[in-house]
Amino acid sequence: PQKDELLTSILARLVHQLGIKDDKVVLDILFKNRMVIPSAFLQGHIGELLSQVGHIWHIQPKEIIAQHTHLPLFKPFLPTQRYETLEADLLSGHVNPSMLRTGINASLIHWPISYKICPHCRGNQLELLGHPYWQRLFQSPGVTVCPKHQCQLINTGLTIHSSRRHRFVSAHEHQN
Repeated sequence: PQKDELLTSILARLVHQLGIKDDKVVLDILFKNRMVIPSAFLQGHIGELLSQVGHIWHIQPKEIIAQHTHLPLFKPFLPTQRYETLEADLLSGHVNPSMLRTGINASLIHWPISYKICPHCRGNQLELLGHPYWQRLFQSPGVTVCPKHQCQLINTGLTIHSSRRHRFVSAHEHQN
């Protein structure tokens, strides 16, 4: 996992590297649950994920939330109890009501509908790592410029909510 990489990006890269095409097989491997729906902003079922991959990814569940989801954006605006409830939603394995509980679905704030990239950051990722990834900051509402390169972000046209309900969208899919 890279710094500020979305959890769904990490999982999509794994799927891409393994060459798995069947979405349900991917969910079986990653979560042992074929009903999980990928969420770029607030990926849930982290407990189930770590029960499957924790032996190769040594990280605490709350670290995943803090480093690879958008939930930390909400922390300054929520009472501690409510934030902890949202954390528990992301960790538990049953359902993930966090998009509703945070108010994202009903918000006046426009959340991105397509993944965005900085062409310079993407070039650096390919050069240094050999693969691109989705940066969390660039998928945040209101972010239109890369703070490092001070250039406009490019809308990839790859929708954050795939038409295939159980599919992880990889940054490899964006063609320059």
